[in-house]
Amino acid sequence: MRVFDKEWIKQVYLSSFLIVLVTAAGAQEREPERQIRDTLRALPEALRHEATIIGYRNGERVVLRASDGNITCWADDPEKVDNRGAFFVNCFPKSVQAFEERRAELASAPGWIEVPDKEVKSAKIKLPNIAMRYTLRGASAEGAGPLGRLMVPFATADTMGLSTEPDAFRPWLMLEGTVMAHVMLPGH
Repeated sequence: MRVFDKEWIKQVYLSSFLIVLVTAAGAQEREPERQIRDTLRALPEALRHEATIIGYRNGERVVLRASDGNITCWADDPEKVDNRGAFFVNCFPKSVQAFEERRAELASAPGWIEVPDKEVKSAKIKLPNIAMRYTLRGASAEGAGPLGRLMVPFATADTMGLSTEPDAFRPWLMLEGTVMAHVMLPGH
């Protein structure tokens, strides 16, 4: 019979406790109510009631809250960390949902701008001339900051009267001249 010393037993218990604690914290992060609450923070109060929330359960995208309203929100994917940070929420009008789904599908693939550009120009994907996207992004849900993006496909700095230089305080045009052109609205 093997004899275990007190220090070894203490380490086993501590490790088990930490595993349970980390697992419980992860489960709490994925609770539908929390995903809905954290996601709705991206929207102005007046739009929150009409948003459909798409979240994650067991690694799969699921509808957490359905609505007949005009807004769709994608909750943060707890498994994804990218150049936007560890927490990212995206809300947009349903008129751009097909485009957003295609954009997400091509996220880091070659042609991630060119393919949707061709599909919009050929009318395979329909886009309005202008649409608003609301996002939250940051290291965590609690520290995420709002960022509004006014989608203006194919806009240029000249037609918009905007700079293309990033500015943390003023609107600026990103991805000029492409289907993904948008005005960044810091703090909105």
